[in-house]
Amino acid sequence: MFLPSSNMTASAIARIFGKLLFDIADNEKHIDSVYVAKFINEMNKTAMDIGMFESMFINAHGLGARGQRTCARDIGRLMYEAVKYPAIIDTWSKRKHVLKVAGPRPRLIPIQNTIEMLKDGRVQGGKTGTLAPSFFNLALFYTLPDGNKAFAVTLYSSSKNTRDDDMRLMLDAVCNC
Repeated sequence: MFLPSSNMTASAIARIFGKLLFDIADNEKHIDSVYVAKFINEMNKTAMDIGMFESMFINAHGLGARGQRTCARDIGRLMYEAVKYPAIIDTWSKRKHVLKVAGPRPRLIPIQNTIEMLKDGRVQGGKTGTLAPSFFNLALFYTLPDGNKAFAVTLYSSSKNTRDDDMRLMLDAVCNC
């Protein structure tokens, strides 16, 4: 989910972890949408706990939905919490990964990171998000010239190239002052 920005993976995670959020004593069978709803409810509670007061999640993958919203400040808060987990930083910093699938059809699946700016030595990682056809978002974790770490968020760029150009302008403005 972190490398290719996969909506299907986000939905699968919501389904699986939503099921785990129910009490073990709960023997009642639920349909997947109940598990996803439980996960999204926990997402919203966690968002409030970390200060994401302008955000409301309606789905697990972030695609447009009536009532779903966030802002750059809240995404920055989410990034601040995410970098507390070394496994997330490690995953974000990879340009590619090969997923090994076992079972009756074993295979290797190459996964490419959607953040092209990883080539920039300042960038430690981050996350892209796209609301097709015309909104391209990017949140980065990067290193300032003095060695401190920072976050940058750009929302609603009109294309992938514009998104990256917007972010480069922001990083250059902050790093060259």
